Amino acid sequence: MALPETITSTRTAAEHRTDHQSLHARHNQVFNVKEYGALGDGTTDDQTACQAALTAAAASGGVVYFPRGTYRVIGLTYGSNVTVAGDGPQSVISLKAGMTTPGSWVLLAPTTTGITDATIRDLTLDQRYDLYPNNTTAPCLSVNATTRVTVSGVTFYRSQTMAVWCDSTAAAPTTGMVIDNCRIRSPFGGGFSFFGALTDFRISNNVIDGCYDDAIALQEGLGASAGQINQRGVVVGNTVTRSESRNPISSTPHAILTFGSKDVAITGNTVYKTVASGIYVSNATTVRSENITVSGNTVRDAGITAATTTGIPGHGIDVRNSDAVTVTGNTVIGSRQSGIACTTAKRVTVVGNICQSNANNGVRLEDTVDSSVTGNTIMDNGSGGGETWGVTMISTSAAVAVFDCVIVGNRIGDSRTGAARTQTHAIYIGLNSDRIMFANNNYRNNLTGFNAGVTPTTFINVNNQA
Repeated sequence: MALPETITSTRTAAEHRTDHQSLHARHNQVFNVKEYGALGDGTTDDQTACQAALTAAAASGGVVYFPRGTYRVIGLTYGSNVTVAGDGPQSVISLKAGMTTPGSWVLLAPTTTGITDATIRDLTLDQRYDLYPNNTTAPCLSVNATTRVTVSGVTFYRSQTMAVWCDSTAAAPTTGMVIDNCRIRSPFGGGFSFFGALTDFRISNNVIDGCYDDAIALQEGLGASAGQINQRGVVVGNTVTRSESRNPISSTPHAILTFGSKDVAITGNTVYKTVASGIYVSNATTVRSENITVSGNTVRDAGITAATTTGIPGHGIDVRNSDAVTVTGNTVIGSRQSGIACTTAKRVTVVGNICQSNANNGVRLEDTVDSSVTGNTIMDNGSGGGETWGVTMISTSAAVAVFDCVIVGNRIGDSRTGAARTQTHAIYIGLNSDRIMFANNNYRNNLTGFNAGVTPTTFINVNNQA
């Protein structure tokens, strides 16, 4: 039977309007946890009452409202089209005391895979690591295998391993996640840790203080999600401070880390004091990071805790085993090693940065090819001894040499006078480096000269000002 060219509804416009208003009302319905029996007095077990409100909201959509107070629970779950909201930091969801079974207590998690369009906002999540210091696996908030989950205005307090987490497979990815305007206080582990298939994400305007593990980590998946990577995301406008200590169960804290990510922008962040490198772009087990932009960040005192960092890189911005990385417009000051370091990388553009008063080099290229260092200000580096040069090119062997690199239009020098200068040479060119251009640079006032290394077979050295 042929379909008609037009389909006419038998329902009136008023009936359609009533249905739309009913749907809108359901999605804006408020489920006050106190109306379900929660007391929020900081003592009573509010698990059953709070979960009842969340379950009711999941049936039709709506806002689960936590008035000011402290709600003791053992772990809650949220559904699709649900907003979990409080009145700000004084609305606290907290793990209760007295649980004796060792294990994982995620404070808030999706009810199942495939949850969509949920929001968690304007409250405090207190995971109480002080009560459960041996809990080494549970994040405070899970967004795993969700679509379009937004976390905004949340304070994460005393989180045990990670504040927010996912470890997603290709079959059940995490997509469209937004973490904005949140704060991490007094964590026992790391901050925002995302493994596996995370795509189209934004991590913005958060303040993260005192992590004992990586503050923001984008990594290859673990277990069932192994080989899956983060793609198409922005890490922007975050402030990461004092990630300067480790605990026995954590790795070495970086401020922002990507392992095997693709198409990610790290821009406009402020980093102050880390155990390891401040911003770290590196490879995963099976894939290199690619198409990464690191721009407009300020990194100070990266890798400064020398007593706990033997053998651990302490560069301001550290690019390793990655391709097509742009490092531009950053200010890097006071790193324990180099300001910007690139190791076994390809097609790296280092342009328009300020690298000043770092303990070793301003910019360091090791086993890096087809890359450029242009228009940077590289001043007053080398105070830590060892490698004390403005721009360094080092090859570990002829098989992995520095090739096809240009050093153009930089200001490379020392602003001080006499013996106070610590940046000894403008550049250092190591063995096996070749096809290097050094042009239009101003390299005045380095302590002892121009090139501390060898002269490559093919070396273009023109229009520089000594």
